[in-house]
Amino acid sequence: MEACYRLWESWEPDALIVDKESGVFADPSKVHYVDYVGKWIKTRGPLTVPRSPQGHPVIMQAGASDRGRDFAARWSEMIFTLQHSKADMQVFYADIKRRVAKFNRPLEDCAVLPSVDPIIGETESIAREKQAYINEMVDPEVALALVSTHIGVDLSKYPIDQPLQDIEIEQGARGSFEVILQGTKSHGLTLGEAARRFATSELCPQIVGTPKSVADQLQDYFESEACDGFILTPTVFPGTWEQFVRSVVPELQKRGLFRIDYTGRTLREHLHD
Repeated sequence: MEACYRLWESWEPDALIVDKESGVFADPSKVHYVDYVGKWIKTRGPLTVPRSPQGHPVIMQAGASDRGRDFAARWSEMIFTLQHSKADMQVFYADIKRRVAKFNRPLEDCAVLPSVDPIIGETESIAREKQAYINEMVDPEVALALVSTHIGVDLSKYPIDQPLQDIEIEQGARGSFEVILQGTKSHGLTLGEAARRFATSELCPQIVGTPKSVADQLQDYFESEACDGFILTPTVFPGTWEQFVRSVVPELQKRGLFRIDYTGRTLREHLHD
């Protein structure tokens, strides 16, 4: 990561000139060599593209292994995580914030954003009917292929009715597999059942209800130190996002939980707004 930071900073903020008449693209005195030599990387630099308005990209981490969590706590500015309940979110949130403090970073410098799947209806019963309809549309074979791709292991060689917790994998993304186990173990799901559940919403919580009750649930998660915000994982694209923006966001704005206006130009400026 040190090499990345040095490369991103090899262009000064005002290095670009872009003068068509003179043909000068950039001020060479403001573009610098890096001359970085590390254990795994050696680069003279500079970066081959100008710096962005943010200086360097916002660093997002997605991984639940112990090593992944330490990496996130040390370097990332936001974490995309799959947790299956409010209690799971709270445990993950507390663990990440403890690790962030261990690396002497302000806790607010690393935002924890769990995935949620909002299913919104005009009434509670309509929302539940929509949830049932959406969840029944998943094909079991496609679901198994999706899980296999996600963890990097071909699961088709295992019996589809075998309990998921009895399956041992030696390779692949162990952290991702642990997340799936965490979300299914309490229900004793088989491989096939877990795959269908995963394919529906990647085991993230389905926040079901009216715009007001969905806002209530999100507010409860946020105020209970379960997260710093959310990443919406839509079951219907782009309809889920459109409905959320039109119906839930205004409710959150009324409560002072969502911005009314943008005050900056970049993602980093709004990440903790």
